[in-house]
Amino acid sequence: MFQRIQTLHLLVTLVAAVIFFFFPFAKYFTLEGTYEFSVTGMKLFTDSSITTTMYPLPVLLLSLTSIVIILIIVALLMYKNRIKQMRIIAVAFLFNAILIGAMFFLADKYGSTFKVDANYKNVGLLMPLIILIFLLLANKGIRNDEIKMRKSNRIR
Repeated sequence: MFQRIQTLHLLVTLVAAVIFFFFPFAKYFTLEGTYEFSVTGMKLFTDSSITTTMYPLPVLLLSLTSIVIILIIVALLMYKNRIKQMRIIAVAFLFNAILIGAMFFLADKYGSTFKVDANYKNVGLLMPLIILIFLLLANKGIRNDEIKMRKSNRIR
């Protein structure tokens, strides 16, 4: 299982998806303080304290990220069936693309609520992009393995 490069690509995507839970992807600088928007919610940082504010919790972001993580784990465990593994990775790619669109939509929506623009210069914004890139690399590696197996079966 671990001798294939696509398994390492899938492990990198899994790590990036888990890291995405812990880093904010948008910040809002207001007079009250700094709001950090992440998958788990919105936090307000003031000079004196950190408070978690519960705006309508981004259940969409949380569920999409959880679905992507589950699909990556399933794809890791399906290493013997390459065709199903490619299909699962394609579905994970689709959900991750929807996640990226939802991130920007909700960040702009909350930015208009605070009447400020979102600051996207955060580590959390890179994680879904890293997931996309490594899902593509894993899918390419699996496809190459499948082509090699079909060619070797044809020679026999």
